[in-house]
Amino acid sequence: QQTAHEIHLKGAARLHPMFVEGGVPLDVPVESLAVISPVASQKALERGKVPPVSLLLLLEYVEGSAEPARAELTVGAMQSPLLAAKKAVEFSLDSGPELQRAGFALDGPKGSLERGQLKRIGVSWVPPADLQTSDPPLVSALLTVKGDITETYRVLFMARVVSAS
Repeated sequence: QQTAHEIHLKGAARLHPMFVEGGVPLDVPVESLAVISPVASQKALERGKVPPVSLLLLLEYVEGSAEPARAELTVGAMQSPLLAAKKAVEFSLDSGPELQRAGFALDGPKGSLERGQLKRIGVSWVPPADLQTSDPPLVSALLTVKGDITETYRVLFMARVVSAS
């Protein structure tokens, strides 16, 4: 009676083959292993929509730095027989004028990807000249991901200036 092999598995279960990573989820249930009502999940699936998920993306600019603060979101599509072979996953982060006025810039906010691919949405922030440090900017935008269903993420962009010390 000896142990021949020991395998440690790590992973995540997903209802759909597309996903978004990055930021801090704000809609986490109190119990991380909470059971979601199968009836509510099935109704959402039948409508082809899932309720929006909120993510916080925090950017910290180092005072006096020549480099902007940076953060990123990653959109992915898993290799799965659930995703039609010909159908690409499309994503779009709505970048309204509020983001630009607050000093945020997006790199790659729209695109599509095939099964097994990841694409990055880069976010950078430089404080605008008229920034009140006592009132850090908080701007939201919608990230829509379309695959076998449409998922919507409400992304909250929060930025602050931190001292170099």
